[in-house]
Amino acid sequence: MNKELAGAKPSKHIKQLCEELGPLYSVQTIDWEYVIYRDFGNGFDVEVCGMDTGGSRKLATLYLWYQKTRIVKKIYGVHQNETAGRIDELYALAQRGK
Repeated sequence: MNKELAGAKPSKHIKQLCEELGPLYSVQTIDWEYVIYRDFGNGFDVEVCGMDTGGSRKLATLYLWYQKTRIVKKIYGVHQNETAGRIDELYALAQRGK
C-alpha cells in the first residue's frame, strides 16, 4: 500500500539528506516508496532509493532514468556520504547522453 495513502510521512532522515543535497532535490513517492528525486532538465532524472529510514548506515541505490521510461544506469550500495558525488557522476553521464 502507498505510504501516503496509509498516512505515513517521509522519515526525518530522508528529508535531512534531501536538504543536504540542495534545493534542486525533492522527496517524492515513486513506486510506493519515498525517494529523493532530481530532474536534470534534459530528459534525464535521478532517483535515490532506500533512504526512507531512521539510520545513516543504510546504503542507497541510485537510478538514472531517461524520459521517465528507461533506466540508463543503476548504482548499488552507495553510502550516504557518497551520494552527492555519485549523483554528480550520473549528471555528467546524462550531459554526455543529450
